[in-house]
Formats: sequence, C-alpha cells, structure tokens
Amino acid sequence: LMRNFTERFENEDEELTAAVSPNSRVSLLKSMWTNTKARDSPTVWCNVNLADHSKALPDIPFDSRSEKEVLRERRSRNNKCILYIVFIGAITLIIIGSAIAYQKPGGSPDPSSSATTSTASFNPSLTFVITADTYRPADESFLNDQLYNLPKDASFLVHLGDLSQSKTSLCTRSIYSDASSLLKASSLVTFVLPGEEDWNNCPKPSTALTYWRENLGSFEKNFELKDMPPIEHAFNRVENFAFFWDGILVLGLNLVDGTVQSEEEWSKRHIENVQFTEQNLHNYRLELKAVLLFGHAR
Repeated sequence: LMRNFTERFENEDEELTAAVSPNSRVSLLKSMWTNTKARDSPTVWCNVNLADHSKALPDIPFDSRSEKEVLRERRSRNNKCILYIVFIGAITLIIIGSAIAYQKPGGSPDPSSSATTSTASFNPSLTFVITADTYRPADESFLNDQLYNLPKDASFLVHLGDLSQSKTSLCTRSIYSDASSLLKASSLVTFVLPGEEDWNNCPKPSTALTYWRENLGSFEKNFELKDMPPIEHAFNRVENFAFFWDGILVLGLNLVDGTVQSEEEWSKRHIENVQFTEQNLHNYRLELKAVLLFGHAR
C-alpha cells in the first residue's frame, strides 16, 4: 500500500488514525493522496499496516523488479543448486567406483593390477640378426662370409636395404637378382626391406621398385618356415610384412630416406604403412605386449 506523508500532516495523521476505523482508512488514504498531489508536495513511499492502530509499522523493503525477473532469478538459483548436487554426486560415485576397482573382495589392494607386476611377468626371448647398407664390394664379401656363420640361437635375419649404390649400379635388373642369390645362402629365415638406394634414388624409381619386388619381395618364402608363426604381407605392397611372436608384434615397413621424387607417392606409401600397422595392432590387441618395427629410415 502507498501512503503519502509531509511534515504538515504528521500531527494530523496521529489524530486521524485514532479516530477512523480500520475499514475506512483506505478511503482516507486516497483522500490524503489526492490532496497531497494537489499541493505538489513531495511523495514518500512506505509500508502501511491497516490491521491495527499501531504506529510501529513493519519496514518491508520495496523491490523494484518485475515479477518475471524475480521468477527468473529464482529458477536460476534452483538450477545452480541442482547442478551442484549432481556434480557432488558424480564425484562421489567416481571415488567409490575407483575404490572398488582397486580392491580385492577382502578389501586389500590387488597387486596384479599394477603396471610394475604386469611388466615384470612379461619376459620374452627373441633373438634375431639385422644388417643393411651392403652395397660396397667389401661389404658384399663380408656379408657373404657372415651368412654362413650366423648365430644358431637366432630366429631370423632382416636386411634393412641398400643392397647396391644407385649412382654406380644404375639399378639394373641384374643387381636385384644377384642380391637375391647372395641372400638365399643365409642359414636363417631372411626378410628383406628396400632402402632408398634400392629404388627411391634410382634413375627410374618405379621400375627399380618393380625389379626389387620381383626378386626380393616376400623373400622369406625361399626358406623353410615350420618354426615361424604365420606371416602376413600388405595388400599391393609385398615389401611390408608382419607376424606375431610370443606377445611381440614384428613389423617391417617400406620406410626410406633420400630425395622425395613424388609427394603423392610418399604420402600414399606412408598412409598405407600406417593402415597396415594399425590393422595388425588391432588384430593382436588382446595379446600384444610389445612391438618390434623394422624400416630402413625413421
């Protein structure tokens, strides 16, 4: 309710309040409001208690906001409370779930779940031989001698490429057939990967890679494979190979250094290398403990 007061009506108000019944005070206030406005006196807003004759009226603060604004603020406050409760509940569930996951039924921590114990239990034994860059006459002679004296406890041999030097050999077909004949003398199952001197740096890279694939692709098939696990080669890229040996994924990829002859070819080859790797990681994901990756260049 509105009530208008001025200094000149302070004494009159006390008398009128005592003389007029509560039911007629509304009309009295309306009259006082009209008379005050007619005198152009200043307007003062306060709360008016019409329930009794007490002068000690309650001081209820005046809110200038609209009802919609008040409701909007109330909803916003309620939403914040709900979000806070949901957040606290989620944190509590996470803590409880973590505690259950890392406890045995008896309540003690499960040591088998620790990374240290899991790693310590994996103790594979895989012995192999690697060689590369045997394009000089002295290297070829050395390799020829070593192929007959390879360690007997090794499981396989991997030649990482560069069987000749492209500037001198010009990557003719005979270079690859001669290398094939030399490596067939190995006492171990032998895998061969191409290096940049085997095709990328050759005068005709695509032709050189064709020669390499004809003579050295899937080279392990020249040996008895009864002690080897199944060997997989990439589709349309016979130089890439993979096999799974006692928890270890062994991968060989066509990774070379040297001049980028074709951006398109390099990009496509790298994409196919990644796809071949990802596919094998997926195939053995449940048993995989380690990855052994072979390539001529990083």
